[in-house]
Amino acid sequence: METDKGAYKLGYRFIEFANIVRMDHSLSTIALPYMKALTQDLGETTILSVISDLSAVCVETVPSLQPIKVSSEQGKIVPIYAGASSKAILAFQSEALIDQLFSRKLVKKFTEKTLATKEELIENLDDIREKGYAISDSEIDVGVFSYGFPIRDSKQTVFASLTVSGPTDRMLQKSETEIIEKCQQAVREIEKFL
Repeated sequence: METDKGAYKLGYRFIEFANIVRMDHSLSTIALPYMKALTQDLGETTILSVISDLSAVCVETVPSLQPIKVSSEQGKIVPIYAGASSKAILAFQSEALIDQLFSRKLVKKFTEKTLATKEELIENLDDIREKGYAISDSEIDVGVFSYGFPIRDSKQTVFASLTVSGPTDRMLQKSETEIIEKCQQAVREIEKFL
C-alpha cells in the first residue's frame, strides 16, 4: 500500500497472506509424518491440499517410490470442482461457492469423466458428504484414481484434504477398505493437532 509520502508499506492483505502461509506450513509439518507412513504402507503418492478461493492448492506431497506414479508438486493449483483432493473440500463448503463456479462459467471438462453440470456435481458432493470421502477416476488426468479425505480445523470447518493417488489399474487392485481406513485414521491423527 502506498503512503502519503510516496513510499510503500505492507498492508493488511499481506498479513492475511502471511497467516495463510504460516497455517499451511504448520499443517504440512503436522501431516508430513502421516503422509510418509501412508505412502510407505499403500505404495502410492499422498497429497495435502488446502482451499484457496475457487481452487485447491497442493501444500505438500509425498511421491510413491513406484516407477510409474502420480506426481504433484507444492503450489500446484487445481480447480475446486474436479478430483478427489478438491471435491473432499468442496463438499463441505457453502452452496454459494458452487453457485459462483457456475455463474462465473468456471467449470470445464478436463476429461470425459469430469463432472461439468451443476446437477451432476451437487449429486456427487451429496455422496461425498454421506460417505465422508471423495473418489476420482480420471476426472483431471486420464488414468489417475484417487481417494480424498476432508480435514477439519478445531472449529470443524473443512479447509484441507488428504489424498492418496495412483494409476487407475494399480489402485483398483488394492483393498478399498484398507485405503479408506488408513487414510481416515491419518486424518484423525492430523486433526488432533489443529
